[in-house]
Amino acid sequence: YLSRRSLVEFRRRLAAKDPDMTLIRGIFEKIGGRAIKKLGLSASQQRLDSTLVVSNIHRRGRLDLFANTISVFIRSLDKDRFSRIPKHIRQWYEREPEGWFGLPQDLQKAKLEQLAQYAYSLIARFEKDNEVTSTEPYELLVRLVQEQCEIKTDTSKGDNEKITMKKKPKGESLQSAFDPDASYGHKGSGYSAHITETCNNRGKNEIITDYEIHGAARCDIGKAPNIVDRLEAADLKPDRLFADGGYPSVPSTLNVIRRDVEFIAPVNRGRLSDDVMGR
Repeated sequence: YLSRRSLVEFRRRLAAKDPDMTLIRGIFEKIGGRAIKKLGLSASQQRLDSTLVVSNIHRRGRLDLFANTISVFIRSLDKDRFSRIPKHIRQWYEREPEGWFGLPQDLQKAKLEQLAQYAYSLIARFEKDNEVTSTEPYELLVRLVQEQCEIKTDTSKGDNEKITMKKKPKGESLQSAFDPDASYGHKGSGYSAHITETCNNRGKNEIITDYEIHGAARCDIGKAPNIVDRLEAADLKPDRLFADGGYPSVPSTLNVIRRDVEFIAPVNRGRLSDDVMGR
C-alpha cells in the first residue's frame, strides 16, 4: 500500500530535483528496453499517436477562472496584507465565489468585468511588495489579466484606466488557477500526450517506447523528428513509423526519411473549397 500523501510528496521532491525528468526518462528507457528483449518483441515497426490528458480540474468559463484565481491569491496573503485589500473586494471574497449557473448573459458580462477590475486593483495594490510579487498566486493573477483583458485609458473619466475583456484569448492562456501549465487545444483543455509503441508483433503484447507531454495548445505537426531522436538515443530507432494525419509536414517528413525511417502517415492538406468535389 502506498499512501497518497507519500506519492504526492515524492512527486514534489522529484519535480524540484529533476524538473526536466531526466531520471524518470532514464528509468523508463531501461525498463522498456529490457521488457522488449525479455518478451522477444521487435521494435522495427512502431506507431505514434496523441491523446488529451486532463488533470482533476473543473473548467466552467471565465467567471469561474477569475473567481478562483483571485481567491487563490487572497488566500495566500497573511493577515496584515489581507487587511490592505480594498473593503469591497474583502466583502466579495467572504461572501462569494458563487455559482454562475442560470445568470443572464448581460449580468455575466457585467460580473466578469467587475472581477477583472478586482484582479487589476489587487495587482496594483501589491506591485511594490517584493515578497508578494515573487509568489505564484500573484504571478497567476498578472498572467490572467494580461491574457484575458485589455487596459485602455478612459479620457472621459479623467484618464482613468478601463478594463475590457478580450473576445478570444489564445490557446496558451490560463485554464485553471490550480493547474497553470494546462492549455487549450482543439481537443479541449489539458495536455497532449504523445505515445509511441511497438506494433505488428502478432500474438504478443506491445510495449510503449517513447512519450512526450505538453500543453494542449501545441499541435502534433512536426513532432516526429524529435521522437525519432529519442528512440535512436535509446537504441530503439524503428525501420517503419506509423502516425496519423496530425503529424506530417514536408520538412519533418523529409527529416525522418533521411534517417532511414519509413514514415507512413496520411497526407495532411487544407480543406477543399465548396465548389470542388473531392474523391
